[in-house]
Amino acid sequence: MRQRLNSIRAYIAEFGCSRPGVSVRAQLHMLDALRRLRRSRSQAADLLIAATADPNPTVRWRAAWSLASTRLKRAYPAIVALVSDPDGYVRYEAVMALGRFGYREANPLLVELA
Repeated sequence: MRQRLNSIRAYIAEFGCSRPGVSVRAQLHMLDALRRLRRSRSQAADLLIAATADPNPTVRWRAAWSLASTRLKRAYPAIVALVSDPDGYVRYEAVMALGRFGYREANPLLVELA
């Protein structure tokens, strides 16, 4: 389990790589790892929630997308917080992730933002 969480940490670190191929590959690996995780999924979500506060905007929006794929209710507030991010692209991706999240609670917020 530690090895899997270390892999999650490494993928999050690669989210911010300036070489697009590396960050895209890290995102795909992250999504695959999240699908395979069972017992440590909650801990992986904690790492991703923390990554939504990263100084690098690319890390923030990739973390939001990864969190959305988990569909964990406790991840929802972290994504909602990114709707007010100073970076426009992060805000856009947060809104898109909320739509992907599929929670009815997001509907009023999404309508308000439209």
